[in-house]
Amino acid sequence: MSARTPPRPTAVVRTLLATQFAFNVGFYAVVPFLAVRLHEDLAATGTAIAVTLAVRTFSQQGMFVVGGALADRYGARRVMVAGTAVRSLGYLALALAGSVPWMIVAAALTGIGGALFSPALESLLAAGGTDRSAPAGPADGGPDKPSRERLFALLAVCGEVGAVLGPVLGALLLMHGFSAVALAGAALFAVVGVVLWLVLPPGRARRPGPRVDRGADRPEPPSWRAALRDRRFVVFCLAYSSYLLSYNQLYVALPVELDRISPGTGTGAGDRALAGLFLLAAGLIVVAQLPVAALTRRLPVTVSLPAGFLLMAAGFAVVAVVAPRPPVVPLLPAIAWVVLLTLGQMTVVPVAMDQVGRFAGPRPAGAYYGALATAGGVAVLLGSLVTGPFLDAARHAVPGAGTAWWLMALFPAVSAVVLAMLFRRARPRASDDSPSDPIPTSTRNGHP
Repeated sequence: MSARTPPRPTAVVRTLLATQFAFNVGFYAVVPFLAVRLHEDLAATGTAIAVTLAVRTFSQQGMFVVGGALADRYGARRVMVAGTAVRSLGYLALALAGSVPWMIVAAALTGIGGALFSPALESLLAAGGTDRSAPAGPADGGPDKPSRERLFALLAVCGEVGAVLGPVLGALLLMHGFSAVALAGAALFAVVGVVLWLVLPPGRARRPGPRVDRGADRPEPPSWRAALRDRRFVVFCLAYSSYLLSYNQLYVALPVELDRISPGTGTGAGDRALAGLFLLAAGLIVVAQLPVAALTRRLPVTVSLPAGFLLMAAGFAVVAVVAPRPPVVPLLPAIAWVVLLTLGQMTVVPVAMDQVGRFAGPRPAGAYYGALATAGGVAVLLGSLVTGPFLDAARHAVPGAGTAWWLMALFPAVSAVVLAMLFRRARPRASDDSPSDPIPTSTRNGHP
């Protein structure tokens, strides 16, 4: 194989990437229309809608660490198939629910299904790639195995293509009622579960009880306990959690900014632009994720991760500066924010996912990826409590309109500083079973 030819993913990896595409099609075909169902069909209040969506988000992100631990214990294939079954059941419940309480229960089931599915997929995908810090050899697939960073970049692209197609399909099915949309989603996840069961290797469940580390003559702790005991990994999770909080503002703060540029209208530029800006974000990832990932592989991790978070902070700062004044070019600040936020996302996510695999080292990685997502889910809840009270003022060009945006810029800015310090002092390494020990900083991502 030529050195210039990137390694081709294996059949299992291709199945995982296709599964991510299908999973996002099913998700985005249904979840964006939950608020429509609650408001128009069930006459739910704004508070009830917010609670339902918050329960769905936290039941997924908050349970990721459990899903990851289960994947490590029982095998990724079993847990992924269980996740598709639970999500399919949740969508069936959404189709049949006739009251707000039952919608909340159904929404929680969809979230739990995702919590079972995603950490297992990420850990299995990580196992399908190489850590470029180690010399490739027969044991890890040699040069025919792509890097973890490339695989997670491909995962992002496949997911975003699904995120583009999902709302289109959902809108078409919505003409036949929300129940038709939810039933179609339930059927899709059921099919995905069957395909995964037939295609993925069975894997092996770990036996209960501690495994002995013969090199040190001591029991090896469960992966979730090892993850939480690693203080550097915990700091990494806390710093990285501001990414999910920042990304969540596409659903929370972007409509607020669009209200600011079209005040007093129910169907102004804000409503017309929202779908276009989501399409812009997804299109950027589809087109630019792989080139950005290739660039970040050439940069030190002490540069790539902080730079990504600073891009996110810069996006919030752009809106914060212009928010107190009447709009001059109305959509320009929102476009700049979406572009900078998406560039930050493309820079940060593949590098961070590779670092999680290196923190895990020889241990099963599911609990590590689960812990990372759980930290993000908690950050969304707590961060929303901090910024939420300031968002009403941000709907109008008044002196305090920028406060919420400055607060949202602060979180990724702090993360950039923390991550720069963390990786300057120490780097995760796959061969070390004592991850709290200092490790010299590398000059490139993937080379300790």
